[in-house]
Amino acid sequence: MQIKLAKKNGTFVPPVKIAKGAVRAKQEITVSDFLDEYVEVYGLKKWGNSYYSMSTGLIRNYIKPYIGDRYVRSLTVRDMDSYYTMLLDKPAVVVSGHLDTGAKITAHTVGRIHKLLKSAFGKAVVWEYTAVNPTIGATLPTAKAEKREVWSDDEAVAALSACEEQPLRICLYLALGCSMRLGEILGL
Repeated sequence: MQIKLAKKNGTFVPPVKIAKGAVRAKQEITVSDFLDEYVEVYGLKKWGNSYYSMSTGLIRNYIKPYIGDRYVRSLTVRDMDSYYTMLLDKPAVVVSGHLDTGAKITAHTVGRIHKLLKSAFGKAVVWEYTAVNPTIGATLPTAKAEKREVWSDDEAVAALSACEEQPLRICLYLALGCSMRLGEILGL
């Protein structure tokens, strides 16, 4: 019955014949174990520090808790569609040093997760853990652009004239004149 169901779903992979007529199924591996191997074998060689940090954070916070115990071979495009939709209702992880605003996972974050998983499952196909990449053909949620509040010229001039401390005034000039963010200003 399992073989019939796998054939119907298009996920059936016949067992591999080994020496002396013994038959052994291809190795089953969970998404969690596979991603650990993927990061170790592929990520450490190919990713820069920033992308490595972001990717391991996505894996730790958004992938392993939800689909980490599933087998790589068992995932389908439908599973990925359901996973991406389910993520939108989950709370975003609060990074240390930030306030918990109760925000949900955004479509932008789901897009990053998809990009990471697409690359990972591409390697899973090459490494023969699965026959198909379940992320190819998956439907991503549409990201909604939010309009940002921007100071008017009068508000910027009023803020600069109200600022009496020289270091803070320099920071305001950098933020307004160079469009620098807080982290960039503090780093400088």
